[in-house]
Amino acid sequence: GELLLEEALGYSRNTVALKTLQEVIDKIGINKVLNYLEDIEMLDCERDLFNMSYGIGGMYNGVTPIQLASAFSIFPNLGIYKKATTIRKIEIIDDKTIENEINEKRVLSEEMSMIYEAPTT
Repeated sequence: GELLLEEALGYSRNTVALKTLQEVIDKIGINKVLNYLEDIEMLDCERDLFNMSYGIGGMYNGVTPIQLASAFSIFPNLGIYKKATTIRKIEIIDDKTIENEINEKRVLSEEMSMIYEAPTT
């Protein structure tokens, strides 16, 4: 029967995930998909090794929890990708400060980022 995309992905309906990936590739092209995966540091192989198994998490080396946190941060940050970090700043006794540079880049439009609504706790 009919199922919303977020429900299908939430219930791990693999055929829906694969079909969605194929439709995205058909619509915007493989290069834009690969560029996006590189932008959010989720492409774990050479571009020519990418295949449809990515649509269901079938990656070559996998990703770290930091990479996943960074990728999912796109939604609450309204389409802005920020690489997750645990240390933002170190203050040294002699008044020196070392700050971790946090690079940001827009990877989704604000409208697209608001499609996903994070669960409330």
